[in-house]
Amino acid sequence: VAGAGDGEVGAGVRLDRSLFGGVALSDAEKNLQQAALAALERLAQFSPWLVGPILSGAATSHTDIEMEIVDVEPKIFEMQLLGLALPFTLAPAGCTPPDQATRYVINFGQHTIRCTVFRTEAARRTAMSGNDRSTVRARLPEARARLMSQETTAS
Repeated sequence: VAGAGDGEVGAGVRLDRSLFGGVALSDAEKNLQQAALAALERLAQFSPWLVGPILSGAATSHTDIEMEIVDVEPKIFEMQLLGLALPFTLAPAGCTPPDQATRYVINFGQHTIRCTVFRTEAARRTAMSGNDRSTVRARLPEARARLMSQETTAS
């Protein structure tokens, strides 16, 4: 949707799916969900949270995988990414002060992971205050259940 923000597009996708009794997920969307689960598994040592449109059911085939990690030092995270052979770049800090969080863009096969590593849960809460997306997050078991539920609802 030209000129629409991510939240508006996501709301439109969810509305469309609810109005039409759960439009089936495309193969690309199913692939994206599987990639998100694989990414959570690959980064399991950091207890990542899946966040954003994949989890909320508003993803399209062009959506990036969004994750949050809390209580991890960025340099340790970077060393582990190198050890896992996951190429990454630092992303612009946005509104979050660099002493509270570091943002990464990680190449994960054909997909992109946008990952924010927060120094502490308090830093995350501060950075997310006033952002309604901040409460929607899930670790691997819950993410798997929610994504399977989306697929079942859409069929």
